[in-house]
Amino acid sequence: MLFDRQSPGAWFSAHIERVFYRIGFFVGLYPIHFLVIPLIITAAGALGVLRFFEENRIWYLYSPTDAPSHYEHAIATEFFDEKGGKFWVEVPVTARDTGNLLRPDYLEAVNSLADYLLFNFTVPCSDDDMEPKEEQMRCSFDDMCEGQCNDNQVVPIFMLLYRNVSQRNHPNFRLTYPTMHLYNDEYYVGEQFSGVEIDPKTNRINSIRLIVLYFRTDMRNEQVQKALGRWELQLLDYVKKFDHPLINFTASSDGIISHEVRRNGMSCVPFFPLSVMCVLVFAIVTNITKNEVFVSVREATLGVLGPLLAITTTFGLMNIIGLAFNSIVLIMPFLVIGIGVDDFFICVHAWRNTDKRDSLAHRTAIMMKEAGPSITITSLTNALSFITGVFTPIPAIQIFCLYSTAGCIIDFLYQISFVAAAIACQEHFTEFVAKLKMDSSNLILNDSPLQPMEWIYDTFTWREGSLVYIFVNDPPDLSKVENQNRMLTMVDRFETLKFSMGKNSTSIWLRPFLNNAILYESENSTSFNRLLAEWLNNDIDGGGRWRNFVHFRVDNVTNEAQIEKFFFASGTAMGDEVSWATRTLLQESWRGVADDFPDFNVTVFQAYSFYVDQLGTIEGMTINNVVTTLIIMALVCLLLIPNPTSVISATAAMISINIGVFGFLFAWDTDLDPITMITITMSIGYSVDFTAHISYHFYRNDANWSNEKRLAHALASIGFPMMQAGTSCFLGVVPLMLVNSYMVYVFIKTIFLVIVLGLIHGLLFLPALLLSIGKIDTWCKKKCIKSAEEHSCAPVENVITLPDISMQIVPMGPPFNTTDSASTERDQESTRTVQQMAFVATPSFQEGRDNKSGLSAQRSL
Repeated sequence: MLFDRQSPGAWFSAHIERVFYRIGFFVGLYPIHFLVIPLIITAAGALGVLRFFEENRIWYLYSPTDAPSHYEHAIATEFFDEKGGKFWVEVPVTARDTGNLLRPDYLEAVNSLADYLLFNFTVPCSDDDMEPKEEQMRCSFDDMCEGQCNDNQVVPIFMLLYRNVSQRNHPNFRLTYPTMHLYNDEYYVGEQFSGVEIDPKTNRINSIRLIVLYFRTDMRNEQVQKALGRWELQLLDYVKKFDHPLINFTASSDGIISHEVRRNGMSCVPFFPLSVMCVLVFAIVTNITKNEVFVSVREATLGVLGPLLAITTTFGLMNIIGLAFNSIVLIMPFLVIGIGVDDFFICVHAWRNTDKRDSLAHRTAIMMKEAGPSITITSLTNALSFITGVFTPIPAIQIFCLYSTAGCIIDFLYQISFVAAAIACQEHFTEFVAKLKMDSSNLILNDSPLQPMEWIYDTFTWREGSLVYIFVNDPPDLSKVENQNRMLTMVDRFETLKFSMGKNSTSIWLRPFLNNAILYESENSTSFNRLLAEWLNNDIDGGGRWRNFVHFRVDNVTNEAQIEKFFFASGTAMGDEVSWATRTLLQESWRGVADDFPDFNVTVFQAYSFYVDQLGTIEGMTINNVVTTLIIMALVCLLLIPNPTSVISATAAMISINIGVFGFLFAWDTDLDPITMITITMSIGYSVDFTAHISYHFYRNDANWSNEKRLAHALASIGFPMMQAGTSCFLGVVPLMLVNSYMVYVFIKTIFLVIVLGLIHGLLFLPALLLSIGKIDTWCKKKCIKSAEEHSCAPVENVITLPDISMQIVPMGPPFNTTDSASTERDQESTRTVQQMAFVATPSFQEGRDNKSGLSAQRSL
């Protein structure tokens, strides 16, 4: 017997329809069970709140986990962790007119601000809420600080000297840049002063446009750590309220940035109910039928409730398995509500095409048979598009994609269970009532106090004076001259790199110590390390300021202190070439020098190295994700659409949509960053919905129909639900336009572009492409038939195909009550009709019944 060589899509489509028929039939038999079980699962998922924890560290979330910057950060953290870790806040101050801060009144204002924040700006010392506010002890930063607290000491010293013209020009007080000289001591001021203009003759400072105040200390215990956390958040509130006629200031720290990023994500939450209401109203209005307003309300409410349950279950499940929560995840509910309502429209459309005289189980089975493959296309493609993001090494993308993948899958399960049962139950309720005649800088908000930081960095900090920290983890025996020379040679390499500010910008303890060691050596003959320890504890000779730069360990043999590790810093100035490309070049240069001294085990750390590592990988990861996702989507189409040419059509349209989305996004002032990468991944999954549905319904129609009729029937079946889905999805995110956030804007732009381009492709371009391909396909078939007749050979397309009749017959299961005998006769007639259509006879079989293949096929039946 000859069988048709079916495409994988045809085979898979036939089987998946059978599976959904059986699922629908089972749901229709026990609808109450499928309503209650998801509710119980959702309630159980609420227990996940017991394991809830947040991850909002920007440097961790938005850089690759395998990036060198993570190791560099760990080395820096370990160096300072002996005293509980470093707390830091930087406070950049500018004039309101962005002019010179060395004007007397402006300089006094900066000095007053520095003193106020250090001594008079207080917070509760403990977090005891039971104690009345007026009785709570309050702590200033000076109270909580330990060690060298006043990192801003160069500011008052500079002000004191600058005010006095005679001292300003005194040979012992050289107010030069980037290093200020006070007698024999050198103070690097490039970290505090930016936008500096110098006298070309004397190299002395004439003008400063930015002064950065630093507040650093050791977090020596948990109580101090909590108090410092309250201090930096209250400082953020003070920034918002600060109103001075001469100066502006802002503040930045890891804690403040994390707080603002979290606030950015949380700003989406108040608009989610509004989004749900917009979608609900749209679903009600577009589903109203004559005399069935209450039916439409119930249907829409249940259709929206399904995705809401899926969202709740997703958050609970992710917490139970211990996955961190991040504020960007709060975009996920808007995605799932859109996907879920899309599926609801498809289900309702399929339900209304069923015969009301059939049993509830049979109608649910027919509905799921019709809607199931389309729901699978919607949910599976979106889930698979997010799965590709799970394998990226950037944690923020991983977390978001894990939540979104789980949300899509759980929503799919709830669609084929809860929503299907809800539609069936409400129809049952309708019948009963009828008898009674009733019925989510780019990661922070645009109004955040941190927004000016990007301008400050670009205009001042990165142009001149930013520091790179170099940690020497395995220093050699520096008592030997040759090792001292090698160490200073390495330091010189850093100082002579392009964009380095040179020797004057380097803060290293070794040079001043060697100058002072000569004096120490003349008085005693103690060892190098003991001399160093004495010098570091001597504040009079200037060694005390280097105390935190060196760590010692005790040698087990000699019982003497030896250098375990140390760090030094060097300044950079990118000038007019400031850009992320220049930062990348600098970071590669620093790491290159470090790699040239492997025996020193050198680690280079710079605060923005995480973002540089991200930029170095984001382009490649985006391309890999896009290509991988497109391939996966094409394979899904191959499995779910029963014709190879339809797969080509849908894939071509999908690629065209995404090219348009990518092009318009980047033309619409959007950068390539993790936020854009997430939205690009999302857009690929969404675009499939607008192409696969039309192709699937086009080719599942009767092959004997004309292409025009097949297309008309496909558009009639899925066109309006597609428009409903696209419109409702956009309405679901419209409320987010009230959130003043780059992250949200990119998300909305992507949704808008995907919907507009998707509908244009799905309702205009793809139908035209299908008609063109259909004509070519028809021409090829005619050519093949003609060729076959000339060679007395039947064409491949016209061999006997045995349809799977079992999918047309109600499967065995618990008995159910059919409505009447007419329904039974109708089913029997339908079965006979299917059996009569089982043959697609070859020309030779039509001409003579004695054809061998025809007779064998007939006997087999």
